[in-house]
Amino acid sequence: MTPTPSTTKPRRIARRPAAADYVNLSPATLAAEVCRPRLGIPMIKAGRACLYDLDALDAWLDARRVEV
Repeated sequence: MTPTPSTTKPRRIARRPAAADYVNLSPATLAAEVCRPRLGIPMIKAGRACLYDLDALDAWLDARRVEV
């Protein structure tokens, strides 16, 4: 039997500075969100590193979209 290639796409992961730039917030805002979550920004804690899944950030941004 031949194995089939995986249909899952690789995760797009960013560290804090790149993630902050991606969502147009300061890295300090993302750092504060780790200590006192108020905005509900999705984050992955890997040891001491805070990582951000860009697809989860897209969903977070879409949930906050306001039509005017």
